[in-house]
Amino acid sequence: MALFQSDICNHMGHPRQRTGAAACVLQGRLYVVGGFSSDFGALQSVISISKEGRQQGEWRKEGSMTCRREGVAACAYEDSLGFGSVVALGGSNGTGILATAEKATSTLHEDGKDSELNHFIDLPDMPIKRANATAAALRFVPASRL
Repeated sequence: MALFQSDICNHMGHPRQRTGAAACVLQGRLYVVGGFSSDFGALQSVISISKEGRQQGEWRKEGSMTCRREGVAACAYEDSLGFGSVVALGGSNGTGILATAEKATSTLHEDGKDSELNHFIDLPDMPIKRANATAAALRFVPASRL
């Protein structure tokens, strides 16, 4: 039985093959951000999978980014209170390289075993357009706490 196709899944309901995507891990969940599909071009969807929680081992659709991004960079971080965010930076929307960035915060479920992304919001533009870059987030730990 054929299912509805989208930039997230193919006609069989399986996650769509994508190139030029970025990946990051937040609160035990792997997020795959954007990318390119030969059927849809640059993608704005985000999918995730976790080894724990309610949907362990199953790919899940997350909220879409505000724009399409292939060759995107992404990173995830948690603040000191345990709130997390996924940040998408640059890439190409299929017509040009982007200087834009956006982020989505994560909400941890009450059981503490799973999380989901809230909607993406725009961040200030980067000073230079970038595609096919890499991003990482580091948490500063004072030497006295090592």
